Amino acid sequence: SEVIPVDVFIRDESVQFLLKRTGRDDTDSAASLAKELGDLPLALEQAGAYIEQTAISFADYLNLFEKERTKLLEKGKPTTYPETVATTWEVSIKAAREMVPEAMDLLNLMAFMAPENVPRSKLFQRTDRMPEPLRSALKDPMKSNDTVAALRRFSMINASDDAISVHRLVQEVTLVSLNQGERYSYLAATR
Repeated sequence: SEVIPVDVFIRDESVQFLLKRTGRDDTDSAASLAKELGDLPLALEQAGAYIEQTAISFADYLNLFEKERTKLLEKGKPTTYPETVATTWEVSIKAAREMVPEAMDLLNLMAFMAPENVPRSKLFQRTDRMPEPLRSALKDPMKSNDTVAALRRFSMINASDDAISVHRLVQEVTLVSLNQGERYSYLAATR
């Protein structure tokens, strides 16, 4: 499999990013969280989005992160991506799925597509090949918009009026979470 380079911030950049992203001013707690996240920009963005959306403290997020990391490590950590990305992904996807259950299905589908600028029309035109409940969600404009919004809200994807993009590390983490049958189902939907 392809090696994905992972850029990191220096600690001051991480702290400033978290403070700006969340609108908070607790520098010490932001530094603790940045350290725990290994200063990885994607992990920082997902944590910041979660904190902003749920209005919790940096300390509360750290506690949640630790619980998810423990669960992840119990499963056996894959070595193809940083543990911090996998853990922030777990926290974020749970929140998005609570808002819109089909959010995970859309992310699963996006894991098999090009990461950058997938035309919305391509996503929504071949719904007959997609597994349920994603098929029904994408046929309904309001539901498909809600599904995209849930993933955007927690920084799982980027979207414009005509395209959707997903970070390569998010794709990697998503792929690893799927069993063989699920992989076949979503891969077939992209053909």
